[in-house]
Amino acid sequence: MAAIDGHGWTSATAAAHYGMVSSLEYLTSKGVDFTARDGYGQTPLEVAKENSQASVMRYLLNMPEPPAQNIATAHVKHTL
Repeated sequence: MAAIDGHGWTSATAAAHYGMVSSLEYLTSKGVDFTARDGYGQTPLEVAKENSQASVMRYLLNMPEPPAQNIATAHVKHTL
């Protein structure tokens, strides 16, 4: 389980919200689980989509093993 801060965010969902791809790359190198949900029940990909962070969405969807999501990833890829 990922650590959740006082705002309900994981480090990955915060980075996704602010479009911080370099932070996501760092978290990837540390083995962070990008399928983990934050205190609001959202994954980093869902947060990126909600905040129109296309570069983060591309990064997460193009990982060697993209994170499983409850959203239609085919639709997300199409909109990029």
